[in-house]
Amino acid sequence: MASAWYIKLKRQIRGFDPDEDSPCPDHRAVGRAIKRLDNLATVQGWQPLSSFLSEDPDIAIDLLDEEDEDEVEAIIKGLGRVRWFRPEDALASVDNLVTALEQVPRRLGLKNVARVVEELRDLRQTLQRAVEKGAAIRFYAEFG
Repeated sequence: MASAWYIKLKRQIRGFDPDEDSPCPDHRAVGRAIKRLDNLATVQGWQPLSSFLSEDPDIAIDLLDEEDEDEVEAIIKGLGRVRWFRPEDALASVDNLVTALEQVPRRLGLKNVARVVEELRDLRQTLQRAVEKGAAIRFYAEFG
């Protein structure tokens, strides 16, 4: 389970940094709820948020405490190269999730639904900006 959920822009948007300008840049509630959010999206026929997840292998390897070179190589191969996504696609998923959680918040059994919705709205603002500026996006997670 992810403990934090971040958004990365492929290119900078002048005057905007999602890590600095966001009220909740680590989106911890979304990270903790990602499995339930993805399940809801899948059941509804929406693209799950985790489908926009792409880890940077170089950064992921730095976080590992592995000494076995074969194991490190297997992890790198499993991650593949960094993939970027159209922000419009992720925005549709986030919009659908916000609407669903606002209408039937108890159905998912999420803890702190209000916080999850707040963080999804924050992601939505970043995605809207990325759409306006034509900047590809990807999500990445911090586990722990």
